[in-house]
Amino acid sequence: MPAELAEAALDIVWLRDDFRLDDQPALAAASGRPALFVYVHDETPENGRPPGGAAKWRLAQSLTAMESALSGRGARLDILLGTAEQTVLALAAATNPKRVLWTRRYEGAAIALDARVKSALRERGVEASSFNGRLLREPWELSKAGGHPSGSFSAFWRRHQALG
Repeated sequence: MPAELAEAALDIVWLRDDFRLDDQPALAAASGRPALFVYVHDETPENGRPPGGAAKWRLAQSLTAMESALSGRGARLDILLGTAEQTVLALAAATNPKRVLWTRRYEGAAIALDARVKSALRERGVEASSFNGRLLREPWELSKAGGHPSGSFSAFWRRHQALG
């Protein structure tokens, strides 16, 4: 690792499904700070259903475009192979970042993965923050008083509009 990164407060930005550059919340949170940008290629069942041929092609195109966009801003994208949890935690142990940032996923196994990674990072004294990068509103923002999500589009839309 370059000396200037070792001395600075480093962030790790863990890219997953959200390869936007200008309005991606995890990237915005790391703006103006030294950061490692990583994508972990993980095909284990805990990381979701393995992608088919078309999805793999789209992913390759997205990673290439993101790599080019980051390069244009003086950064690079590292693509790592392994289980997401082990790889992110090993990278954090090796680089001692101040923060690890990523956008949330909402599938059951992905929620559990995020919770384990957050917990392990926080136990090490690393700030772990995830952001909404896929939804108009978080599910908990739209829940009814009893904690259940709105059952129809009309109910969702009224609640969404009421939140401003």
